[in-house]
Amino acid sequence: MEACRLSYEFFWEEGDKFWFSAFDHNGLYCRDNTTQEVNFLGKIPGELEYQFRLYSSIFKVGEKIFLIPHNAISIAVYDIKFEKFSKIFLKEVSCFGKQKIAMEQHKFWKSVLYNKEIIMMPCNYPAMVILNIKTFEIRYITDFVQKLDRLSLIAQPYITDMKIENDIAYCSCGCMNAVIKINLRSHESEIIVVPSKSDGYAGIAKVNDDIWLGPVISGGIIRYNTKTKKIIEYIDYPEDLKYPAVPFQTFFRYGNRLLLVPALANQFILLNIQNGKMEKIEELSRIISKEKDKNVYSYDTATAYFYQDYVLTFVNGADYGIYRYDFEREEIKSFYLYSKRHYPKAENISCLGKYTTLKERVFGEYDSFPQRDYLKCVELSILKSLQDSGQGRKIGKKIYDYTKNI
Repeated sequence: MEACRLSYEFFWEEGDKFWFSAFDHNGLYCRDNTTQEVNFLGKIPGELEYQFRLYSSIFKVGEKIFLIPHNAISIAVYDIKFEKFSKIFLKEVSCFGKQKIAMEQHKFWKSVLYNKEIIMMPCNYPAMVILNIKTFEIRYITDFVQKLDRLSLIAQPYITDMKIENDIAYCSCGCMNAVIKINLRSHESEIIVVPSKSDGYAGIAKVNDDIWLGPVISGGIIRYNTKTKKIIEYIDYPEDLKYPAVPFQTFFRYGNRLLLVPALANQFILLNIQNGKMEKIEELSRIISKEKDKNVYSYDTATAYFYQDYVLTFVNGADYGIYRYDFEREEIKSFYLYSKRHYPKAENISCLGKYTTLKERVFGEYDSFPQRDYLKCVELSILKSLQDSGQGRKIGKKIYDYTKNI
């Protein structure tokens, strides 16, 4: 049986185990780092079989795995001991009233395990969600999200990135030029407007009194001093930097420099925090700039970032390879994750790769493609079309009229 190369965008590593959820289909996996064997633990019930980016974060607490939804319907919990899944359902977006940016898709992007709670920062979900990992009780914090929705300049995520310092979460805002400061104990929040030429921010770091921010669409790296309110923009990127939008996903500290890790950019960059000068990391940039392998559908040039003790782990968006780069030793290691299961089928993921771009209006027919997933293709396509033409109010009837004759 031919092995299938797996992809993922996040993981939890503990001891000799490596837990992750697939990027391009519904599946939870565990890799034994000793034997390098990858075990399939199951499909999350009640979710699409073929969907990109079902989940955005994973946490292991005791004998339970928590999966935080991005495009999934709900939070998933896997009991390692009993090998069973359960679901924790969230309020529907419509329960929060009329919103400009909120939607059922793209719920959360950044989450953190903090004081026996999982705190989920809203991407396009209209609340910050706090889950008690013992009782499974859920709380919704909506005040700052409502303000962001009202003040938003563009239809980008509420929160794009987060860094924590002394119980305070500093969050970059995608829908306006602002930083959200959230006390993780009291849940009090403050919106700090940071004017610039950017249309929102993606990527954040806090170094002493300075907050560093990356652009959502275009623009330079912003340095904002929290005491003096002084703003400096650094625009002298390395030569041949290219990106359609969202160049960077997050920032990490490396000595007196910031590591700018790419979302859609074709380079890894080191920025000197003293003078703002930037340099391209040649070896890492070369890895993510190569042509994509067949049947690779990753959105980003690189993802699944983890940074600890000056070692950066990431997944290459060109080949689903996992790379670990030691900045101190200047050493790089790589490996791939494979599964010998029949699932997923390449032709189904190929169709998925087309419809999730929301540019294709023609769908192929495959005997093995689940009807529910096929209808989801049609629904997403019509939804995007109606959003573009401003006909959202009649979407339900139009989707029904379109699908009833299939």
